[in-house]
Amino acid sequence: MFVYLNLQLIFFVIPLILLWFFFWKMLLPYIKIYLFTIIPTFLFGTPWDLLSVRSGLWNYNTSGTLGIWFFGNPSTGLPLEEFIFFNFLWPFFITTVVIIGWQYFKKYVW
Repeated sequence: MFVYLNLQLIFFVIPLILLWFFFWKMLLPYIKIYLFTIIPTFLFGTPWDLLSVRSGLWNYNTSGTLGIWFFGNPSTGLPLEEFIFFNFLWPFFITTVVIIGWQYFKKYVW
C-alpha cells in the first residue's frame, strides 16, 4: 500500500534530508536557483503530465496511491504523490545534486 509514496521517501526524501544536513552551508546561497527550477517545472510540466494522463499515454494504479487527486479524478488527474514528486521533489533533488557536484568539481578538480 502507498507504494509510490514509499518509493519517494526512500529514494528522494531521505537522501535530500541527508544531503541538506551535510551540505546546508554550500546549498543555502543557491535558494533562488531552486525557485528557477521549480516554477518552470510547475508551469510547463503539470500541463504536460495532465495531457499525457488524459490522452491515455499513461495512468496511475489507484491502489498504490493515497487517493488524493489534483485536476480531476483517477482517470484524468494526477495523484498527490505524482504532483509533489514531479513539481517539487524531483527538481529540488536534481538541483541539490547538481549544485553539490558543481561545487565539488570546482573545488577539487580545477
